[in-house]
Amino acid sequence: MMPWLSGFYKSPAKYSPGISVLFLSGFLAIFSGSATAGYGPWGVLGPGLPERVSTADEASNVSFYILKQTHEPVFRRQDGENYSSRILKTWSRSLDYRFFSFCPDPALEFAPGIPFGFEDFAAHISSFTSVYNSRFKLVRDGKCVNISFASPQKDYLPFWTLHEHAPTKNIGGLAELGLGPFSVKSISKERIELLRKIPVRDGYNAVVFYNYKGPGDLNLENREIKDFNLISTVDVPKWVKESFQNFDNPEMKSLVLLINHPDPKVRERVYNCVDIAALRAAFYTGKTDFYNIATVLPMGVPGAVPGLPLQRCVKGGGVSARLRFANWMPGNLEQMRKFAAEFKAKSGLTLRLDQFSMSSFARSFDARPKPFDLAIVITYVSSSPKEYFRMYFRQGDIYDFDLRPMSGTYGKLLESPGSRPVEESFRELSSEIVSHALALPLSQSRRTLYYPKEIRNLNVGRGILEYPEVSEFR
Repeated sequence: MMPWLSGFYKSPAKYSPGISVLFLSGFLAIFSGSATAGYGPWGVLGPGLPERVSTADEASNVSFYILKQTHEPVFRRQDGENYSSRILKTWSRSLDYRFFSFCPDPALEFAPGIPFGFEDFAAHISSFTSVYNSRFKLVRDGKCVNISFASPQKDYLPFWTLHEHAPTKNIGGLAELGLGPFSVKSISKERIELLRKIPVRDGYNAVVFYNYKGPGDLNLENREIKDFNLISTVDVPKWVKESFQNFDNPEMKSLVLLINHPDPKVRERVYNCVDIAALRAAFYTGKTDFYNIATVLPMGVPGAVPGLPLQRCVKGGGVSARLRFANWMPGNLEQMRKFAAEFKAKSGLTLRLDQFSMSSFARSFDARPKPFDLAIVITYVSSSPKEYFRMYFRQGDIYDFDLRPMSGTYGKLLESPGSRPVEESFRELSSEIVSHALALPLSQSRRTLYYPKEIRNLNVGRGILEYPEVSEFR
């Protein structure tokens, strides 16, 4: 599975100023009037709508949901084990993971009249493979692209399951065009609309994302919204719980507290003195469906450990600090103030609770330095240790201090990708996070999912398949 972050770690590129709404013209005009065919729109309520649609923003929760509709990665790995492809007509690899052959479907199109030809595909594979590992050889063999490496590369296929590496076309403005069944019609701060490229009669031909503003949002009563699973289960309206089908789902993602402070003694004090259960209860008021995890890895990932992290809180030692806590969850200020007082009594550290909206918190990751010392985020699992741990060890992604003294193990992984057993890499890198107190694991996410009863072929809620592909609904 792939790496994603609901809590917004990846720093997006700068957006074009002064543009609040984008209408894509040209090729979209040929099917813009067809959105009413089939069922009405599939509505989604989500916090912090992105300001653009780009594969570079896969790490954001809502962005990933959108990319699932608009873009198609080279490979899928829906069951977490077996690979399939809707882009490749045939493909193969050697038993030693040194040789790979990709043969694309010659009929691929970004949209009617906008082909994605063989040369485009070959250039795409070459460009991203050089990012993966600069030491490779690529040969065009008829209608296939053959890639060879000097050493085994077991991470190479997982690399291509990421939407970040999916074929995409920059068409100007705020949206990229992918090989998925939907494309972007319009973008604004409050609403993003997608249209199906080729309308169907027995499915949804439009997807509309509404920006969630917290409890009291009028869209909680909007009957055109079919998916409330991006908001807190506490906020899901009563009419949805009573009329939708539902099922319990342990999710392949981890809730962690990022500790963005340069002093290792302060980080260690935070790591050891935060009462995990108390913080969860205060931040997510009313939520109780948590699974304990002892590392930043959710259960189901190689090397994950159940239970709680080992903590030993020792007050004193000349450690003091005033820490900025990014409180982006609405409606919890009273509970968080109580937690901050208890934490200070236990650790000697003061928490300053800085209020963020979900959107402003997402944007805060583009700031240098970050406007917080502590922040809760949700990280998504990846089958690739290199991708999953990038946010923790790559300079500038999350932390404002110098990561080079603590990134040696990750650097070795980058130098020789795929050369070590995946479980060993996961275990060692998660231990590095503990030893440097970079992040405190809080829980593995678990929630009840709600979907309309009329969906006959629902294919989500299996831990890995947490985000629906609307094009598949019948």
